[in-house]
Amino acid sequence: MGKKLALAFPGTGFTTKEPLFQRCFSALQNKGHEIIELDFSMIPFKEIETIPEAVEAANRQVALQLKGIRLEEYEDVAFVSKSLGTVCAGWLEGHWGIHPRQLYLTPIRETLEYIQTDSQVIALVLGDKDRLMPVGELEAFCMPRGLRMVVFAGVGHSLKDDEDPVRTKSIAEQIAALC
Repeated sequence: MGKKLALAFPGTGFTTKEPLFQRCFSALQNKGHEIIELDFSMIPFKEIETIPEAVEAANRQVALQLKGIRLEEYEDVAFVSKSLGTVCAGWLEGHWGIHPRQLYLTPIRETLEYIQTDSQVIALVLGDKDRLMPVGELEAFCMPRGLRMVVFAGVGHSLKDDEDPVRTKSIAEQIAALC
């Protein structure tokens, strides 16, 4: 059995320490994946004015933090990404010229340009109250491409139900099951 790797791409305010990521890591580790958690905490996102500038800063960090990683050593590679991290995960797929299994959590519009016909998308996950990506827009992208889209009712970009912590935990468990 070959080596397995999972890379975790955080959002601007949603780190890999969040319970959602931790549940995904647990599911992936149970399947034998080594986990690499990328860290964007050194990027001053509040001082950055545009999404392209934020993506550029994050992609620099991705390249720096993954320097020396030899993907050819891994039989299975999965990317789990959130928000701005979904853009970075898509960019890295093209930059490295590989086709990892991609789980996109709350993708933003800029993510969609990186999803190719040969990309291995596990799912694109969204809350129906997401302020950055309307459900209809993501559906219009996914349907003709045959991509799996998972929508959680009553939650926004954080994929959390602020009124119901038990439901938030259930959402995280359902997402982890996709891993």
